[in-house]
Amino acid sequence: MKLSNKLTTYFTFLLLFSSLAKAKDKEWFLVPKSDSGDFKIICTEGEKTIWGIYERGGTSDYQVARNIYIGRTDDGRTILSFMRGFISADKETTYIPSVNVDCEASEK
Repeated sequence: MKLSNKLTTYFTFLLLFSSLAKAKDKEWFLVPKSDSGDFKIICTEGEKTIWGIYERGGTSDYQVARNIYIGRTDDGRTILSFMRGFISADKETTYIPSVNVDCEASEK
């Protein structure tokens, strides 16, 4: 994929992420194209990667995330809900990052 597509997806994700501040409880936003393509998610704290669905060498190269939704918990924290798996995304997963963690979703 071209860098410009990755940047577009990343900035769209950031816009959706920012819009959550105005979202009502229980509203969910789908990360664009995550319903039709394989994505990776990388969560960092500072410069350290602390969690994610991404290539790490070996069997992890086949990890994928799809149907990525961003929402809010009742106490206002961000929540990620998505399908994940190896080669096909078939396991429901929910991740609630801490306040200091930034997450990025992009097409693989």
